[in-house]
Amino acid sequence: MPNVLSFVHQHGTMDQLFRLTRSRNTPELFSNPSPERARMSYQMEKNERENEILKELLELEREKSEGLHEENSYLRSVFQNRDEAKKCCLMPIFKVLEMWRLFIELLKEPAQS
Repeated sequence: MPNVLSFVHQHGTMDQLFRLTRSRNTPELFSNPSPERARMSYQMEKNERENEILKELLELEREKSEGLHEENSYLRSVFQNRDEAKKCCLMPIFKVLEMWRLFIELLKEPAQS
C-alpha cells in the first residue's frame, strides 16, 4: 500500500485517486487478489465441489426413499386386502358350517308319519 500511495503522490493527487476509484467506467484496478481473498476463493471452490457431491447424494437418497415409499404402500395395501379377504372368506365358512349343523339336526329328527 505505501508503494501505491507514493506512486499516486508522484503522478497526481489523492483526490484524483479517489475520483478514479469511485468512477464506474474504470477497469478493475486491483486484479491481484489479496491473500485473504485467495484463501477465501479456494475455500469457496472447495465448498462448491462438496455441495455438488451432496446434491448428487441427496438426489440418490430421494430416489431410494421414493422407491421404499412405493414399496411400503404396496405392502400395506396387500396386507389390508389380505385381512379383508380373510374376513370375506371366513364369513361364508361360518355360513356353510351353520347350514351343515342345521342339515344334521334335520337328519336327526324322527320322520313324521
